Amino acid sequence: RRILLSSQDRRCYMASNMATLLRRPPRFILPSIAAARCASRTSGPRGTARGQQRRFLSLWRNEEVDNSGSVARDILAIERTFLAWARTGLGFVGAGSGLAAAYHQQKAELAPTVLPASALLIGNGAFLLLFATRRYYAVISALKRNKFPINAFDTLGAIVITSINTIAALGIVWYVEMSHLNEQETDMSETSDSQSGRPTLKR
Repeated sequence: RRILLSSQDRRCYMASNMATLLRRPPRFILPSIAAARCASRTSGPRGTARGQQRRFLSLWRNEEVDNSGSVARDILAIERTFLAWARTGLGFVGAGSGLAAAYHQQKAELAPTVLPASALLIGNGAFLLLFATRRYYAVISALKRNKFPINAFDTLGAIVITSINTIAALGIVWYVEMSHLNEQETDMSETSDSQSGRPTLKR
């Protein structure tokens, strides 16, 4: 007696443990037992955790696919897009680090007030690197299913977030510089008034 199984049940049956095969129950119930055991392993919190672990580990494995059609060109295009996003992220990281280093060397007294601007720029870079990595793996996974995800909302969100952080960082630097310039002008005016003998007006 033979029972028709779906492709998933057939895979579960082939992946069943050897102990079930060694017990040799009747042939007409062996596929159902194997499918039930496989389903019990893949369902529930433990099965979900194992599935997530397998998916995470599969991201770091090398894989060969058939170079048919435009597969190679598509994958290389995805890699170039990933590198473009990564370059932009690394540029933000370099800008934030350079800003902090420049103030520490030339204007050490203002360095603590500029640290939030540096943190915003570095945060932009880290966010873009994570976004590029997530986008790369999402597109690769979709191409395996002969699909292509158009995530216009994610791209627009990345642009908006990085723009807001960049404007905020520039605003912090502008505010710090203007405050420092006003303090210098006030000190110079008080010094000139004291040298000329006129009373200084306290603001």
